Amino acid sequence: MKLLLFITSMILFHSATNIVAQEIPVISVQINSTETSKDDYIGSKYIKCTIGLINGTSFTSNIPVTLRNMSLTNGGRVTFSSTGGKSRGSISLDLTLTRDNLSKTFYIKCRDNINSKIDKDAAVEVLDDRSGFNHSVLARKAFMVIPSTPLPSTSPRIEIKINSASTLDDYVTWSPTFCSIRLANYSSFSSSISVQLRNMSNSTGKVNFTNSDLAINSTASNTTLNLSLPNSGTWVNFFIAGRFNNPSVTDKDAVIEILNPSNGAIYSREALMVRVRKNANNLSVLERERFLNAIVTLNNSNNEFMTFVEMHTRPGIPEGHNGPGFLPWHRAFVLNLERKLQAVDPGVALPYWKFDVAAPSVFSGDFMGSKPLTSTDAFADFYSSNPMSVWNMAGGIGIRRTTSFADNADPSTGSTTIRSEISTLSLGSTYTLFKSMESNPHGTAHNLAASVSGDWLRSLQTAVQDPLFFLVHANVDRLWAKWQWANSLFNPLDVNTYSPQGEYPDSGTIHIGHYLNDTMWPWNGITGSYTGSGTIYPGVRPTTAPGGSFPSTLSLPTAPTSFPQPYQMIDYKNNRLSSITNSGLGFCYDDIPFQ
Repeated sequence: MKLLLFITSMILFHSATNIVAQEIPVISVQINSTETSKDDYIGSKYIKCTIGLINGTSFTSNIPVTLRNMSLTNGGRVTFSSTGGKSRGSISLDLTLTRDNLSKTFYIKCRDNINSKIDKDAAVEVLDDRSGFNHSVLARKAFMVIPSTPLPSTSPRIEIKINSASTLDDYVTWSPTFCSIRLANYSSFSSSISVQLRNMSNSTGKVNFTNSDLAINSTASNTTLNLSLPNSGTWVNFFIAGRFNNPSVTDKDAVIEILNPSNGAIYSREALMVRVRKNANNLSVLERERFLNAIVTLNNSNNEFMTFVEMHTRPGIPEGHNGPGFLPWHRAFVLNLERKLQAVDPGVALPYWKFDVAAPSVFSGDFMGSKPLTSTDAFADFYSSNPMSVWNMAGGIGIRRTTSFADNADPSTGSTTIRSEISTLSLGSTYTLFKSMESNPHGTAHNLAASVSGDWLRSLQTAVQDPLFFLVHANVDRLWAKWQWANSLFNPLDVNTYSPQGEYPDSGTIHIGHYLNDTMWPWNGITGSYTGSGTIYPGVRPTTAPGGSFPSTLSLPTAPTSFPQPYQMIDYKNNRLSSITNSGLGFCYDDIPFQ
């Protein structure tokens, strides 16, 4: 199959004084030298493949990449070779993609008889090997490692695009995602052909379908979809959405089948992922390992995690705390981190700690760390096999955290009770009432998880140094999202959805950045004179703006904008003020449906 990564968005590296834009490499990969997934089946003999840059002239130097099997999956495995034939091959292959856009040849075959268990459970990753790019994933192509091809050789050849031709945007939520399909070998047919789209029966992740007539603020809800593909090669548009209660466990485990509706013959299969934020206590071992590897990799790469610590230190505290902007600012903060993790591993979604019930799988040595065995230790305990065991922050190894509860116990204690989910959702049907959750359960969760003076989560200054912070705030955001869903409050112009409306006025008593149409620091790049000490004036910004503009993704270039406002963070699942059907901010929660 030919894989074209049409990536027009830019990665922005930003400081207070300088912005440098870096274009993302656009890569073409061919397996078995065809543009469809119909023949993406790998056997015991080397199969010729090609890879090359499409936008090479946009770069001043060649692009080194590494090809490898997708990590942390139980699917089929392939061996790579630059020559094929009788080459022994290797588990990965380093290549340099040249600026002249000429393709490089490589070969793959089944590795050590590790065949696939189901279709599309094997995948090749293409990693960016340039210095400073942290081995970002540039592509993942799913296929099957099997001795013989299971699909007939003579039949329509079908192409599908999920969002675009790139695989970097083949990630869906409960919200609708735009897709298109066409007959690739259309000249072989004298008339249009009928096809049916459905989920492969043994897929883990599943999707629903609907045609291009999907109404604004709706999502796909059909289990199958019949379409007619013209014999002109014209693309036919449709929508898909993740099927509620059927999220993915790993990348490419949601597979769409294209078949003949009259006799059930399979024409092709296309793999994607239903990527959902899940309860951290319920994650599979592979999901947990992918998250840990991604966040530790981020922390070890160019101090990128430290940028989030810098955003949350004293000068920035007024920007997203102690006011109505607490929820939208932290929604942006959490999403910023999640998108950074997805550059390391596109299959990662940020999990949440449901902090009003026991979570023994979260507070364990193989996940976020268990309570110190001795009261004087002060550092969470990890198994040596856990990547988090070498978490490096504040000049040393370890995480300062002593929970007030046992690892397998309810976080509420005799002296401190955290507000339950039901109680939180019952705070009121207006945002003015609901935002009081900043104190309890949010503040209470911090204190219960960090019960000893000096624990990082106990102080706004140091809280982000503990990665558990993001699981806390994913749950804070989930509670807000569930409150929005329960009260149908997604229109940012409704005062019940968000208050205060408008922009920061000269006489405003609420800090700038908290009004609906204010831009939010630090993504706006605006600096001022507040150093974190002395009087906090409502209109004064901090002296620095770490991190740069908000990171975009391929399918969501303006969701939110580079310089977001609370306005853009409110309708996370589908921008109801947009004139086109869209997939919102690109995340969702396992227990909150679209409608």
